[in-house]
Amino acid sequence: MSTAQTSASTAWSPALKEKIDEYASKHPTMVPLKDMVKFGPNPTQGTLLNASEFLGEEIPIRLASRIRLLERLPVPGLAEMEEMKTVVGWYARSFQDLVLFNEEEIPSLAFGTPLNSSPSTSSESVPTGGGVWSRWAKGRGFCTLTSVPSHHRRRVAEVQRASFHASLRNPYNENPYYLPLTTNNTPRYAEALNKRFATLLTAYRTRHDPISQVLASALLRLPDSLPEVDILSDNVQQYLDSYHLAALGNRMLTTQHLELLRNAFDGGKQRMGKGSERMVGIVDPAMDVGDVVKVAVDDARSVARDYFGGEEPPRVVVEVGTQSRILGVPGHVRMIVFEVLKNSIRAVMENTVEGEPFEDISVGVEELGEFIVVTISDRGGGIPSEYVDKVFKYAFTTAPPLLDPTTDLNERPPLAGYGYGLPLSRLYARYFHGDLSVKTQEGEGTVVKIQLRSNLAGMNKEYMGINL
Repeated sequence: MSTAQTSASTAWSPALKEKIDEYASKHPTMVPLKDMVKFGPNPTQGTLLNASEFLGEEIPIRLASRIRLLERLPVPGLAEMEEMKTVVGWYARSFQDLVLFNEEEIPSLAFGTPLNSSPSTSSESVPTGGGVWSRWAKGRGFCTLTSVPSHHRRRVAEVQRASFHASLRNPYNENPYYLPLTTNNTPRYAEALNKRFATLLTAYRTRHDPISQVLASALLRLPDSLPEVDILSDNVQQYLDSYHLAALGNRMLTTQHLELLRNAFDGGKQRMGKGSERMVGIVDPAMDVGDVVKVAVDDARSVARDYFGGEEPPRVVVEVGTQSRILGVPGHVRMIVFEVLKNSIRAVMENTVEGEPFEDISVGVEELGEFIVVTISDRGGGIPSEYVDKVFKYAFTTAPPLLDPTTDLNERPPLAGYGYGLPLSRLYARYFHGDLSVKTQEGEGTVVKIQLRSNLAGMNKEYMGINL
């Protein structure tokens, strides 16, 4: 047993440990972006119910994998830090909550027999609607619970539930995530279950929001307590890449589903902004990369202005060539461009001789083959040669540490200080089958290319990297 496992999981009950082992042995189901947009801007409650049920099973599988990943920490002593114990505790709580929903809430509403109550109190049968639970159960000839003697109902419900979830992993079921259901064949419990799941997912996401910042803070403090540990070593960096990639996949599924549910509950009344009417959750089927880049430019200049005490930052000149609209997530693209731009702005402002005007930063957007390429060029002095091979390493930074516990690195990195911006930005690009590269000339400037795949609709797999 690893040090992390010993310190973090000894307080867990045997039942919880067994359940984590059970889910960790399962393989995550890849959900490509093209499947996320099949819901359309206005999905029915029944279609969303199927996705809720799928995620009720899928997210615990991914959480269990991440708990196991945290038990294999490559840094001695990191597991003993209070921050890490807190993070592992958050994962265990979220896992428990989701498994309880998956194993009790769903059967309670779908079959009418709460698994934590007396079986004799229920007189409900399998719903008559066409939802995934009832359609699946009746399609396999399962009996209604009212036809079962009361003292056997609990066991029958458990068997039917287990068989249903096994069917989600059936290789002949090509897409367990998306199942189109019309309003007419939506079961009566769909909206109630979706609302319960939305509440649960919101609590889960809120609980996990600070994790990236907590880990970054712990890594930056580690050299003080364990100076012999090299946090920039390849094994540590590969571990962090695997961990954050898994986190990104979870966050993508969770945020997308919550946004779909929010729009379904309010009829899309809260949609605002250019192109919002075509958005499917947080995904834009026809994203204009040039428009997203311009928003990121405004954001980066505004943050830099505040960071440098009101001083006007350099101009950022954007040139947009002919480009196709592409399937993408505007918020993620905006975050990547913002992160690169804030580095360029800081470099120019800190390396310009006092009294001299700032040189412009140029941003180009063009379509090149299978990619939309965003090129960001600055004359900020370049990256010193001894730092070039470290720019994509987590916890490497040339800026003073900025440990603000209220900052969420999943949403927007600070101007500088954590050493997480470029590594996370490249990871985001790769998650969507693109990439991010840096070329620099010391004493001159830096050119960063962000590749965004233009044919994501044709990609059949979710990028999960290695060692998930």
